[in-house]
Amino acid sequence: GKFYELFHMDADIGVKELGLTYMKGKYAHAGFPETSFAIHASALVEKGYKVARIEQTEKPSDVSVRIKETGSSEASGKVVRRDLCSIISPATRIFDCFDLEVDSRSISNSNQTSIGFGLLMSVVELSSNSPTNTAIKLGVCILDSSIASFSFADFDDDRSLSKLRTMLAHYSLPVAELVISKGAVSSQTFSRIKKCIGSSRVEIINSCYNFQNTVKLLLSQNYFSHKDSDESFNSHLSNLPPVLHDLVKSGDVVEDSVLSLSALGSIIHLLKRCLVDEQILSSGTFSTYFPDDDRRNNLRPSLQNKMIIDDNALRNLDVVVNSEGYIGKYGTILSLVNHCMTSSGKRCMTNLVCHPLYHKKDIEERLDAIEGLLTL
Repeated sequence: GKFYELFHMDADIGVKELGLTYMKGKYAHAGFPETSFAIHASALVEKGYKVARIEQTEKPSDVSVRIKETGSSEASGKVVRRDLCSIISPATRIFDCFDLEVDSRSISNSNQTSIGFGLLMSVVELSSNSPTNTAIKLGVCILDSSIASFSFADFDDDRSLSKLRTMLAHYSLPVAELVISKGAVSSQTFSRIKKCIGSSRVEIINSCYNFQNTVKLLLSQNYFSHKDSDESFNSHLSNLPPVLHDLVKSGDVVEDSVLSLSALGSIIHLLKRCLVDEQILSSGTFSTYFPDDDRRNNLRPSLQNKMIIDDNALRNLDVVVNSEGYIGKYGTILSLVNHCMTSSGKRCMTNLVCHPLYHKKDIEERLDAIEGLLTL
């Protein structure tokens, strides 16, 4: 059957971290069957490694045909072609056919959504020339790659990043990776962001993404184009999901009002490097996040008649994160009530706990609905 192999230093890591056994040969060499890929890849990702998956992309019988067509006489051309298919990291791992076995195991034995999963976040700051200005204008883009869910936020925050902390506290997953364009945030803000995300991996990219080149990147890659659509700019623009379309239109009026779109550019850059950009973006869902004190929340039916709980309250009450830093697993209110078996159910329960009802009538109606379900 199909077999994955690790060589040299990778083989040493496989033996040390996964308990694999060295194979016979002149060089360090280890391997495992294809059916074990999900378990081993998840274990390495959870330990902080990135996993590059390389697949054989032609049959041995096709090598001679390729040599005849290309006329190549080099020794390297006689080797069966293998190509890099994806790079798996804690924040860019997506569900595929390899995850069926490991996902069911993680659901049955753990309160966590999955093994080695986390959020991918990018932040852009609008620099201020006024030394007396205590507010920070931030644009934030957060990706949950497991469900291809993008969230955009643009807001003025304080020096303690209270609104950013509250935004992160409403997620059932921690930030696993932070990707930032060089110079996108000040050194002071960068230090404060690192305190928010703890020991998560930080990736600094040299490419600078602003509103204009992010829009150009979105439209040039045809992530959302239909097969029968034309190649005009307006056609590509109309194919954008509603949230992205509105952000682009807003940026055309006041470019600095949608810093989150610049943050999206850094995320796309990392996804392209991991070879999963098309898969995630083409099937992605996009939403806009407003801080709890933003009046625009009144227009969101999902948040009407619900309490506003900031980051400090969520932490002090051990709602999602307890004093030991565990997220939703031990010693939290969420761990007591979260008996959901699916990833989507766990996310829904986290949202309900972070935004509790405060009208007696609404609470009683929900309790009646639960009681009705229990009698079925």
